[in-house]
Amino acid sequence: IKEFYLIINMARLLYFVPAMAESWLEKADAEKEKCNGETALPASLQVCSETQQYLNLVHVKVAGIPRLWKFISFMVVLLPKLVIWKLTLQTGTTFLMNTAGSVDLILNAVALTFILSIDEMICEVLLSRPTRILLAKCDSFPLHPVSGQEQTDEELLDLLDRKGKGCKAWSVRDIFLMIPSQLAITAVITVLFIADYYHEHCLWTEKDGWVSKPVYIPQGSAFNFWNAVLPDVFPPPQQPAPFWQMPPERNSSSPEFRV
Repeated sequence: IKEFYLIINMARLLYFVPAMAESWLEKADAEKEKCNGETALPASLQVCSETQQYLNLVHVKVAGIPRLWKFISFMVVLLPKLVIWKLTLQTGTTFLMNTAGSVDLILNAVALTFILSIDEMICEVLLSRPTRILLAKCDSFPLHPVSGQEQTDEELLDLLDRKGKGCKAWSVRDIFLMIPSQLAITAVITVLFIADYYHEHCLWTEKDGWVSKPVYIPQGSAFNFWNAVLPDVFPPPQQPAPFWQMPPERNSSSPEFRV
């Protein structure tokens, strides 16, 4: 679910950032930057005090991105990230649903968590130190206008009452806001991928319920790009005869059941 929120925030950022070329660096007031805690660098970067003084002279922010670079960022970063997230969840759900034992289920879930964190570990190891310092110093991009004037609690309550959004009565929206959004989204995504697993790999029978479909092995070990990225749309070639299928129903009065 963390990766899902990262994808949503990246899509919102590409949408709300102005489509014009703007500078991401500007001269900043050193005293103001020193007092502002937003640009405090993590201790893991081990930035000395002299370097920190020079960094306080520069303000790093998210500014305008031309449409061409927005399109490149969407095709090179956002779209592959979304496809990899979907394939990882789909494959991981299939992997966990095919696990019978409880101990193996826990081990496979931990292994799936490790796989989902590989991109973050690669970014942490391969990024250069100056790039990590600039990323840590970069301020967040406000998606909505923020008023610089602080208001007291009484002023905020009066403003909400004038707009008809006070706390005098409960509404359906207030009840939905009490439900944790991440918990609800996680439950919905889990149900969708489990339903997709049963739709792709199982058949419904009146007697036995959900049973496995016949299993076909691929014709070879070579897969093209589309087989790997969109296996549902471009499935790899398979053998005509099934490798495994549910055994036919047997009658208890048949000779093989007799002692």
